[in-house]
Amino acid sequence: NKLYKVKEVSGLLQLRYNKILELIKFGDLKAVKIGKSFRVTQHDLHTFIENNDTSAIKSRGLVSSDYANNL
Repeated sequence: NKLYKVKEVSGLLQLRYNKILELIKFGDLKAVKIGKSFRVTQHDLHTFIENNDTSAIKSRGLVSSDYANNL
């Protein structure tokens, strides 16, 4: 199972780095802490995307409209 750095998740979802940290902090996106860094498994990233339908994702500003349209 691939592990993504927060910066990689930020790029994949086209969100600010701090927004990804916020999602992790509030439990919207599951992550594991390794030392001082967080990692998101491929499974948890897919689960996050699947659990947020595109209309909810767009309305909450979680991803750009272009990305959400391609989900």
